[in-house]
Amino acid sequence: MRTCVLSVIAFLIACPASGQTQSSPYPDAMPPGIERVSPIVPVQQRLSRAQTSYGHAMGFLNVTSFSIGGRGYFSLGGRRGASMLELSTGLVAANASLIPETYLRGYRYSQGLFMIPAYLGMRYNLFEGEAGTSEWSHFVRGGLGPVMGMLTPLGLEFFESMSRTSFHWGAGGYAMTGIDFTFDQSYNLFLQVGVDYTTFFHPIGDRTYLGGPSFAIGFGRLIP
Repeated sequence: MRTCVLSVIAFLIACPASGQTQSSPYPDAMPPGIERVSPIVPVQQRLSRAQTSYGHAMGFLNVTSFSIGGRGYFSLGGRRGASMLELSTGLVAANASLIPETYLRGYRYSQGLFMIPAYLGMRYNLFEGEAGTSEWSHFVRGGLGPVMGMLTPLGLEFFESMSRTSFHWGAGGYAMTGIDFTFDQSYNLFLQVGVDYTTFFHPIGDRTYLGGPSFAIGFGRLIP
C-alpha cells in the first residue's frame, strides 16, 4: 500500500514538468540597442527611390560637330518600369566658323550663336544590371522641342553687344544611346553618343539648320 501511494505522488509531480513547453535556444527579444533587420527593406527603399527620384544626370558636357555646350536631363514624374519621361535643356554655343561675320562701323566682327533648347523626350533602358556596388544600364533616348537662338557680335563691350543681339527661333531634336552607372543610389555617371539637329525658321547667313554627330559625358545626382 505504501508503495502505491508513493508511486501516485511521483506520477503527480512528474505530470506538470512534462507539460511545460521546451524553451527555445533563441532569445524572445533582441538585446538592448539591437533591432531585427529584414533583408527586403534595403531593396524596397532602393526601388522606391529609383521610382520617385526626378532629377537625373544633371550637368554634362555635350560636344557635336557644330557646337559645344552644357545640357542637363531632368526626369518628369519618376521612373515607370524601364521608361522615363524627361526634359532636356541647357546652353549651347555654335562653332563660330559656321556663323557669318558682320560689319559694324566699318569693322568686321565675328558673331556668336548661343542656343537654349527645351526638349521633351523619352528614355528607355534596354538592359540593366549590377557591377559590384553600382548599378548600370544601357539606354536609348530621344526628344524634340523648341530652340531659342541668340546671335550677337563678339569683341564688343557687354552692353553694346547685348543691344545688337538678335533672336532666332527654331526647333530641334536628338537621338542617343549610351550607358550609365549609379552609385549609392544617389550619384550618376553616363556616356552617350548619337545625333543632334537644330533648324531655324529664318536663315542665319546661308544656314537654316545645324546638325551632326554628338557625344556627351555627364555626372549628376538623383533628387528625391
